[in-house]
Amino acid sequence: PDCHPSTCGMKSMARATLVVLAMFPLLADAFSPAIFPTFGAPLALANGVQRHGPSGELLHCLASRRLRGGGWGLKGKQPGALATHDELRSTRPGGKTEKSQWSLGLKLAVLAAVAVPTAALAAKGNAAITVGTSLVQATDLWSLWTLLLICSALGLQAEKTKAGAALSSPLVTMLLSLILVNVGVLPVEAPIYNSINKFLVPMAVPLLLFSADLRRVIKDTGMLFVAFVIGAVASLVSTVAAAWLIPMQSVDGAWKVVAALCSRHIGGAINYVAVCDVLQAPAASVTAGIAADNLVVALYFMLLFALANKNGAVEGGTDGVVIEEEGAEAFSIREMSAALAVSATICWGANQIGIAAGISGWSIPIATLMTIAAATAIPGPLSSLKGAGEAAGVMFMQLFFAATGAAGSIRMVIASGPAILSFSFVHLAIHLGILLGLGRLAFPLIQKARASSSSSGGKTGTSFRESVWWNELLLASNANVGGPTTAAGMAAAKKWRVLVVPALLVGVFGYAIATFLSILLGRFVLLPMMGP
Repeated sequence: PDCHPSTCGMKSMARATLVVLAMFPLLADAFSPAIFPTFGAPLALANGVQRHGPSGELLHCLASRRLRGGGWGLKGKQPGALATHDELRSTRPGGKTEKSQWSLGLKLAVLAAVAVPTAALAAKGNAAITVGTSLVQATDLWSLWTLLLICSALGLQAEKTKAGAALSSPLVTMLLSLILVNVGVLPVEAPIYNSINKFLVPMAVPLLLFSADLRRVIKDTGMLFVAFVIGAVASLVSTVAAAWLIPMQSVDGAWKVVAALCSRHIGGAINYVAVCDVLQAPAASVTAGIAADNLVVALYFMLLFALANKNGAVEGGTDGVVIEEEGAEAFSIREMSAALAVSATICWGANQIGIAAGISGWSIPIATLMTIAAATAIPGPLSSLKGAGEAAGVMFMQLFFAATGAAGSIRMVIASGPAILSFSFVHLAIHLGILLGLGRLAFPLIQKARASSSSSGGKTGTSFRESVWWNELLLASNANVGGPTTAAGMAAAKKWRVLVVPALLVGVFGYAIATFLSILLGRFVLLPMMGP
């Protein structure tokens, strides 16, 4: 039944708690008392692997280079070598630990940026900030570009701090621009926001998919690919279940946001953007959805690290794993210009196809298909542009997050937040329950397959909780929810060397399929179930 937004939010949180408690019997093995003392290690993620962030699949293609020498990596490190956490921090002359002298100032600045506007808003009550009353006018392009780029840069830089790493750069970027617009610095509407969404976001899709060679994904990922597919199915089912359990009346365009979050939990933030664009989700709900989900995902990553076993650690590989085709090498200006030209050409072609077919709003999905087809048919030329594509794609997505925050409303985020938080919480709990449940059923078959393979690199005759398959299921869930670089970061941190490249590949595969699966789910299941 319909209810007031605040009442819906309270009901959502209560129902979410009950659902998660009900899921505990299904996760009896996962949540055994033995694993709870291990939560101390995951908390250290805020200064380590967690810097890859909930949305690191997009914004940490750059940070993923820290896992590999060369390019933007460490001096003296062989290309492809995995850098240790201490090496990542000892970049100053003399080997001193990098403390980032301005990190304290950044924390204080962010705190002030949150506290002062909040107090101001409280004093002003619920007075709306209207278009045209902002300090920076919508026609002042230089000021707008400057502020958006500053928000983007601060979002990336913030992840050098513990607080910023826990929040993730997309969330920090959105919060900064959201605050600026709600205290009257940035305009609520401006042509530049539309330009970013219309041109830069579509171009980011091909740039981030230059390595999407599906033949390599299927060939080189082994059982991790099977685990990833199970996780994708679990995300689809858990989306429907969570949407049925959690009241979402307080969220404008709820079914669209739910479909977009489903794509986020199969592929990544780029799929979230694509689904929101195709379904034309309200801007305020788009902002509230990605912001709330990022908080839940950060906690979920800590849980995955806590659940990973030690005895079932993947064997094989060395500390000098070479990741040759995943953008480890430095790129030149020639490669950057070529990457931008190829991306623009693909987007132009996708737009023309969409216009001719009468589906102009589908330009991003069409560009996705075209890039995947090209990357599979001619992987060599496109993979050589991977490093440049990552850099440009990350920057474009950072600007998208800044523009998304600027188009938001703090009151709308607060009103929609509890429902979306509850949905994401329940969605991931059910996702993990289904994934581990199906993984447990498949465990005997996996053992037999590995026993008959001389190159499996894993142990047989162990329990499900202590097996390699258990770790692969958790890593697949990381790739589902976080994307390629967060999954690769988990594999590297856990020293599962032989799974670093497969984790990247299955994450890219998630980029390829998430948009289409989620749009179909939204149109034919969520819309009839939840209503327009």
